[in-house]
This record gives sequence, structure tokens and C-alpha cells, in this order.
Amino acid sequence: MHILILTGKFGMGHWSASQSLRLQLLSAFPGAEVDVEDFFAYALPDASETLYKCFSLLVTRGSGLYNLYYKATDLAAPLRARPPLEDLFQDKLGELLWERRPDAVIATHPFCAQLVSDYKEEVGSDLPLVTCITDLSSHSEWLHPGTDCYLVGSRSIREALTAKGVEPGRVHVTGIPVRPQFQPSAGRGSRPGGDGTRRLLIMGGGLGMLPRLLGISVPIALSAYARSGLSTLQNLLIPRGLEKYGASKEASFTAYGTVHGMVLPVILYPSALLTVLSDLLLPELTECQVRHGRTHMNYIVNRVFKLSLIFSFLVMGVLFCCSSDLGKAVYQNEDVSFYIRIFSPLVIVMYMDTVVDGMLKGLGEQLNSMKYNIIDSFVSVLLVFFLLPHFGIEGYIATVMLSEVLNFSLSLGKLIQITELRVHLLDGVGKPLACIVLSALLCTKFLFVRLAPAGASLVPTLAFQILMISGVYFCLLFLCRSLTGEDLRWFRTLL
Repeated sequence: MHILILTGKFGMGHWSASQSLRLQLLSAFPGAEVDVEDFFAYALPDASETLYKCFSLLVTRGSGLYNLYYKATDLAAPLRARPPLEDLFQDKLGELLWERRPDAVIATHPFCAQLVSDYKEEVGSDLPLVTCITDLSSHSEWLHPGTDCYLVGSRSIREALTAKGVEPGRVHVTGIPVRPQFQPSAGRGSRPGGDGTRRLLIMGGGLGMLPRLLGISVPIALSAYARSGLSTLQNLLIPRGLEKYGASKEASFTAYGTVHGMVLPVILYPSALLTVLSDLLLPELTECQVRHGRTHMNYIVNRVFKLSLIFSFLVMGVLFCCSSDLGKAVYQNEDVSFYIRIFSPLVIVMYMDTVVDGMLKGLGEQLNSMKYNIIDSFVSVLLVFFLLPHFGIEGYIATVMLSEVLNFSLSLGKLIQITELRVHLLDGVGKPLACIVLSALLCTKFLFVRLAPAGASLVPTLAFQILMISGVYFCLLFLCRSLTGEDLRWFRTLL
């Protein structure tokens, strides 16, 4: 007897259940031949890994969208929709079945179950199809007319399937397939630990990444807890320090709220692009480190640092030149405009710190990142305590700037230590700085005056100014070869 199990490595749960089911079948039928096939790797040998990475990105970064789709497709009756690339998958399925000649097929992934069901209907095959539902779910994606038998994890799932029209005789409660090591044995009593022995079960991800996950998650959690406590203390000290400086309680909260609640969100808003970039690079840097690909790793680090610095200079120039219109457009507040201009040079440090911190985490430096963040928060508390009573809101601005510079300096030093990052002062810093300064002068002194749309409202005028500064800036970067076609081609590979 030859049994073929079709599955996919979406999250590894289906694959793990398939392997466990194979062991159970071999134990029950010693003479049987049981094969487990990752159908997606078979059908798309060159694209399956990309497919799995895209799925992982969807469920981690777009879980809300994925959950919405999952709930919307759980219908009372099975959804009879053509799957993507159906013709390709059906051809590949036909080839696989012809090669293996199985006596029965077991599907542990809903897509595989649908393909086999449609195949049976199309060619008139009576090949037995067993669908093993590896989730504690009765989602309609598992239900297909060509399925001869369903294996489910609990009685409640069986009842839910019968409520959706599946014949009760075709549904069998077998539990979720697990390895034989987890099955009760006579030597250990009717349940684990039945002989009085204490046993500890440690469960991790499908890729066996629990130790590394703990090495990542624990430092991040401790850092978050410590920074949260220090941040709370700092927020309590700021109004009191401003009051000691001589400001009234109302004026103290107003000044602090203007900087912390109005100015900094505007300053940090464009950094969302760098945050996404850091998230995309984290697994790639980790893979380079694990596989000892230091050449490629250093290439990525230098390229990311260069492009992030170019982007940071652009944002700095836009904020500095357009601070007045930004304050009016967003908050209708002149004080906000003043503070945006004051903080605009700090954008370089803040944005680059975000990128460097992300690269350190991708290189396994979570402990050092945690240490630097805690040092930063602790120093911030000390600066607030000593500076605000003597310098007021200027002391708070100095605190933010000094703490950001400290954190960035520590992180950058560590990155230079563990990689071959080269910070070229002329090409990497001097030329982009000169380009943004020249762009700002050209736009504010000439282009804004001559090309700005007459009579336009504030928001369109602001958008025009940002586009003009950006366009001139990038033209100058290409002219001085600070930005090349290779940089753009590499950046497109990330999208």
C-alpha cells in the first residue's frame, strides 16, 4: 500500500503534522510505503521559498488583514472558487500522481485538499482522498466534495462540520497528529507523568528556534520594561522641573506638550520608512551571519547606512525649509514651527539611530541594544533632573538632543566594531549635506518664488515645496555621484 501525504510549509505546522501522521501510519501498517511531499516546493521549485516568506510577512506584519480574510471566507457552505494558478498546479499534481501512483492521498493543507478534489472531479478519478484538518477549526477552506474522509482534532470540530453539511460517517475524531514520543505508553501509565515522574515540556516554533527566540525576546522585553519605567519617571520629572524653573503649571504642561506631543511626532513621521526597511533587513542580516556570509553582510550594512543617511539629510532639509508651513498646516501653531526648525538637524541622529539599532538586532546584538537603550533612558532622567530647573524648556530640548547623540554613538560604535562599516566623511556625509544645503537655497531663494502656484492653498503649496526640494536634491546627488543607479537597483530588490 502506497500513501502520499500532500502538505506545505506555511508556518511548519502542516509539515510537522504530516511527519507525525506518517510515523503513525508506518506503525499501524508496517508494510506500507508512506511519503510526505511539500507540494508547493514540488510545483514551484524556484519560487516556493519566496512564497513562504511572503506568507510569513503577511501573518506577522499584516495579521489584521489576514484575519479579516480568514473570517470573511469562513462560509456556511464551502466556497467554490478557482485557486490561483490552478492550471499550473493541476498539471503538477497530475505529474506527481503519475510518478508516485499512490493508493490513497492524505491532504494536511486545505489548498492541497482542494486541488486533489478538483482533480478527481475533472478526470473522474476514484482515488481516495483523506483530509486531515491540522487546525482546531472547521473553516470552510477544508471542505471539498471530493474528500472521502475527514480526520479532525475534537468532537466539537466534528459537530461543526456536520452542521455545514458533511455526512457524519465521513468525519472521524483522531486528534491532531503528534509524534509517538508524546503518545501515552503502557510503561508510563495512561497519561504523561502517570508513573510519578515529573516531566517538563518545552514548546517552540516549527523551525526549532526557541533558544534563539528567547535570546531575542527576553532582552527586548527587559529593555522595554526598563525604558518604560525610566520614561514614566522622566515624564513625572519634566513638569516639576519646569515649575522649579519658574513657569506656571499650565505653562509647563503646554511647553512640554508642544515639544513632546506635537513637534516630535511630525519630526519622526517620515522615519516609518526606515523602520520598515530595518524590519525587512533583519532576517537577511541574520541569515548572512548564520551562514558566515560576511562579505554580503558588510555590503548590506554599508549600502543601508549610505541610503539611510541620504534620506535623513533630505528630511532634515525639508523640515528646516518648510517648518513654518508645516506648523500651520498640521497644528496652526507658530510655536510648533519654531521647534520643528530647532529639532530638524537632530533628524540625522534620530533616523540613523533607528537604522543602526535595527541592524544590530539583525546581527544578534540584542543585549547590547538593550544596554544602550537603558543607558540612554537613565542619562535622560539625570539630565531632566539637573537641567530643567535651571534652563526650562531649553534644558528639555538639550536633554533630547544629548540622549539621542549618546544612543546613536554607542550603537554606531558597536556596529563599526562587528562589521566593516566605513563612514566616508566626504562622500557619505559632506556631499549629501552640501546637496541638501544647495537645494534649500535654490528652492527658497529662486524656485519657490518663480514656480509656486499662485493663489494655491497652504497644503498644495507645502506639497509643491517638498517635491521641489526633493527633486533638486536627488538631481544634485546624481550629479556628484553620491547616488548611483546601482543604489536604486539594490533598493528596488527590497520592494
